[in-house]
Amino acid sequence: MAILAPTQEEVIAMHQSHAKFFQERSNAGIDHIVRHEGEHDGPHVAIFGGIHGNERGGVEASVEVMRAIEESRLKIAKGSVSFILGNPEAYLQNMRFLDENLNRTFIEGPQRDNIEGNRSREIMHYMWQIRDDLAAVMDLHSVSVGDMQAVVYNNAKHFPEWLPPIYDFYMRYSRRHIAGMLPDLTSRYDVSGFLIEAGNHQSNEAVFRSLFHIRELFKEFGIETVGEMPYGQELDEKVIREAPSVHYKTIAQIDPSKGFRFSRDVETHMKLNAGEVFAHNDDGEIVAPQDCIIVMPDANPNPNDSDAGFLCVEVAA
Repeated sequence: MAILAPTQEEVIAMHQSHAKFFQERSNAGIDHIVRHEGEHDGPHVAIFGGIHGNERGGVEASVEVMRAIEESRLKIAKGSVSFILGNPEAYLQNMRFLDENLNRTFIEGPQRDNIEGNRSREIMHYMWQIRDDLAAVMDLHSVSVGDMQAVVYNNAKHFPEWLPPIYDFYMRYSRRHIAGMLPDLTSRYDVSGFLIEAGNHQSNEAVFRSLFHIRELFKEFGIETVGEMPYGQELDEKVIREAPSVHYKTIAQIDPSKGFRFSRDVETHMKLNAGEVFAHNDDGEIVAPQDCIIVMPDANPNPNDSDAGFLCVEVAA
């Protein structure tokens, strides 16, 4: 699929428009959270986009759905939906984060006093408020290398097996390797929570795929609607496909600090042999601890980020 590359100015303008849309409709007591109630009581689902501020697919898809509701092209007949712009300050600047990776801050204990720490407190407070009627939480993301679709989760109990087999891979992570992701928060309330990697940051396909997943979430958890989702049946044509659907589990995160750099071009599914050099930092060579696979690498990682990708092993479905 072709990856579109809008200019930085075009991207910033889109992000500003999306953030303004959320801000003007905030109705849940916290900025950039918009709750839509159906005509009849029912399940409540939460949809996140923009946890990382350089990932527009989930945010734009959420705006498309809310516009359809406002314009009476779509109506929620039963249930309720919270649309959440995860990191509005970073989103306005098209930055992954400003002070720290928001998707590593959902931990039990004190948060740092910075932009992401403050936003994390707001999100956790809201999630605590709605925990008793919350059925599922879907966190929409995109990738920097390639144009892949993936499911990321931490708990076999909450694995979204109802999703169609259209993914390049599924990744089950351990909190020993990745702590403080959004599914860690939802697990504390015994609520189904998972991440969808919907494609490349700069691809419009990520918007279509995010819309597809919103529609599938509604169907699975009983959010009854009248009317048609944006792009209607086009979504199936754009998203449904045959895919390898490999299952991975994490064995380590790749530390981006100390002048980290990959030794060569990398991509998801790249195999490494035990002891093979795949990166360098100021201390020297970085080698694979065992036979493993690189998953979701960031070719130009922020040294203050939590990771530059993950080392995984393949496991049975």
